Amino acid sequence: METSTDTALVVSVHQFGPGREVRVNLRWQGKHDVGDFELDQLGTMSACDVETEHTCWAVIDPRHPVTPGDSIPLRPRSI
Repeated sequence: METSTDTALVVSVHQFGPGREVRVNLRWQGKHDVGDFELDQLGTMSACDVETEHTCWAVIDPRHPVTPGDSIPLRPRSI
């Protein structure tokens, strides 16, 4: 699994509790913060925490199936 500096990559997906929520583990390269990525494209996020400089996890209620290898683009920059 390769990542570029303009995307975050879903590394793993785990069922979280009895409902539809899942915990996704994400990885990226470059000088970014988790908030730099369009995580809301995955679904409604209820929790998120940074683990290392280039990894985090998020608990989401997905809008569509999320699978390892899915990529999340950077948010558009404001000028």
